[in-house]
Amino acid sequence: MHWEARRHGLAGVPKAQLPRLMAVLKERGNLFLPILVVPAGLIRGYSAPLCPLVAALSCLPVAMLRKSTRAQIRWRSIPEALEEGARLPASVSSAWLQACTAGSSAAPGCGSGHCCWWRRCC
Repeated sequence: MHWEARRHGLAGVPKAQLPRLMAVLKERGNLFLPILVVPAGLIRGYSAPLCPLVAALSCLPVAMLRKSTRAQIRWRSIPEALEEGARLPASVSSAWLQACTAGSSAAPGCGSGHCCWWRRCC
């Protein structure tokens, strides 16, 4: 990644232009709450698929807590966001499954005699 960015002339943001961490947390720290829902739910014993679902569903109420983040939400954009949130993980899992069934090295353990997540042995 570093070499690719260097080849295209991309550089990082200078330290002087980076925002202060505490200022960012003060202004938009509430947006970290859905991230904390996943480990909290897992620790409390809820299932692994349920925790991210609840975290994703909690994003809208959490964004509505502050006026600065509430202003960016439009009722028309909510269905689009839900559709995109469902489509992106599905495409990633589909690509991984295709790589796994094809015996590609992109899927860990496939084609080498190690176990896959969906069948006992490759």
